[in-house]
Amino acid sequence: MNNQNGSVSLIVIIFITIIISTITVSTNVSFIFSQKRNLQELIDQAALAGVQEIDQSAYYQTGLAEEIQIDRVKATIEVQEFISKNSNFDDEIILNLRFNQSEISVSGEVLISPPLASNLVKFPVRASASARFVVGF
Repeated sequence: MNNQNGSVSLIVIIFITIIISTITVSTNVSFIFSQKRNLQELIDQAALAGVQEIDQSAYYQTGLAEEIQIDRVKATIEVQEFISKNSNFDDEIILNLRFNQSEISVSGEVLISPPLASNLVKFPVRASASARFVVGF
């Protein structure tokens, strides 16, 4: 007669290991996607804050005859201040700003540590947005 006393407990251990692994992976993946969404919202709002900093001296000289230009220095400061005030990320966000007359493009990257992997692994999360200053009547 075969002794099969331990075969059920082995199957239960394997099944529990698979369940715990699945829960861990799904929790970490959903956390990363949530943080990506948070970063995207932050970058979107920072681009909108930066595009409002127009070059007033150029505007007063030309009026609406030409496309309104963004003051690059003020816009850069505004974006950086907005990010620092509203960011809830542990690590610093690496920003990249590009300007084109009345348009600003903001991209950011931050390293995310999933909750169930803590300091073992960090994943880069990126987001970008652009905004254009438009005068409408």
